[in-house]
Amino acid sequence: MNSILSNFFNFSKLLLVLLLFLTPNYGVFADINKEPISIQSDTLELNQEKGLATYLGKVLLTQNGKELRADKIIIYRNTQGKLEKILAFGNPAKYFGTLKNEHLLGEANKITFLTGAQDMILEGQAKLIQKQDSFTAPYITYNFQNKIIRSKAQEGIRPTIIFHPD
Repeated sequence: MNSILSNFFNFSKLLLVLLLFLTPNYGVFADINKEPISIQSDTLELNQEKGLATYLGKVLLTQNGKELRADKIIIYRNTQGKLEKILAFGNPAKYFGTLKNEHLLGEANKITFLTGAQDMILEGQAKLIQKQDSFTAPYITYNFQNKIIRSKAQEGIRPTIIFHPD
């Protein structure tokens, strides 16, 4: 009986790991044009002709386990109605998501998501936490598809990285 239970739990663990890798929950909002989005805010201004939506006041955008919190969020759509860019402003604005079973937190005064390029750009007191590692700088770019972090010194402030070897 113990052997049967042990095999069942091992199979369940394997199945869970496979499901996590096959789930399309990667990327900043890679599936933003496929999965439902929930947005809560105090006010909304929608200009359908220009493809522009502005949300103000304790804005919470959620989609498929990803979360964006800000004081103001502006969403830009192209002429086909697909999302091209999301701007989030706050003190700080915060993004939380999971990338291949790793938690990712980004925060800054301004966060820009370029959905086609899969980039998250953090500007102004930028901070990115991936696993246990943290990156701080005035400006950080993170590419979700390739997991590439870019930053450089600005206004005499150099990027700081705290790296935890495994």
